[in-house]
Amino acid sequence: MSPIHWFLVPFLLSLPLVVAWFQRRAHPERSFERRRLARWTFAFLALMLLLAGIDALGGFAWWYELPRLMTYGSRPAELCWIATFWLWMLAARALGRTEPQVADESRTTTGQPAAATPQLRAASLTSRRTASPLPSWAWPLLWLPWVATLAYLTVVWSDAPERERLVAVLILACQIPGLVVAMFTPRLVLREPEPLTPEGGKDLTPLYRRYRRRRLVGFFVLCAVMSLAFSGMAFALLRASFAEETLGLLGALGGSLIGLAGAGFGVWNGMERLKIGRELQSGS
Repeated sequence: MSPIHWFLVPFLLSLPLVVAWFQRRAHPERSFERRRLARWTFAFLALMLLLAGIDALGGFAWWYELPRLMTYGSRPAELCWIATFWLWMLAARALGRTEPQVADESRTTTGQPAAATPQLRAASLTSRRTASPLPSWAWPLLWLPWVATLAYLTVVWSDAPERERLVAVLILACQIPGLVVAMFTPRLVLREPEPLTPEGGKDLTPLYRRYRRRRLVGFFVLCAVMSLAFSGMAFALLRASFAEETLGLLGALGGSLIGLAGAGFGVWNGMERLKIGRELQSGS
């Protein structure tokens, strides 16, 4: 690896563990999650060293014979930074709390056990399986651009240049995980717990309904834009030939814009959930 990658890849792999370690006093009940994060971090660091050692001994000579579009112009050990996404998912669990804002209500101000039982929260028992603002047939429509582009690729397969065919296949393959996740998102959102206040939470019910509607519709629009953008890029690539620099620029620009849109959507969801949390605390 280059000197910059010897610093950058270990830094990216270690950052989630460092953040979780500095927050250990704020979340003492998450020690198991921190140990699991540490094991995975050290495992990926060891994998990086193993791949770098094999590469130094010439064990990856076949890797450099592959097209540049398949290897991203990187050495095998340098691609270990991709594990950062998995490590941040584990770090999120290590930074979470099983019961946020829970006080020991079973004790009095003197520290002695109280006779009364702690106050219990209520929860809505209404089934939300049919509460989706979008019909069930809307989500499979996200596959239509992908299927259309795949059909067109099959038709022009023998006439398209090898580079364009390879890039189109890679673009279509990268879409599959996102489209599969989109199929399960409505069920997960509708099954998300919606705690209420002890009085029944009449004021929270419309907030939850609006939050579910905006979250599902926003996610559907984001997935539709992603599907159209990626499929359109593959379709345009098969229709016209682009220089490698232009193709890289378009891919980087499109990926960055979609990533920014997803990040903004996630931040907006967090703010909406925070509003509900404030109403929940004020009504308890």
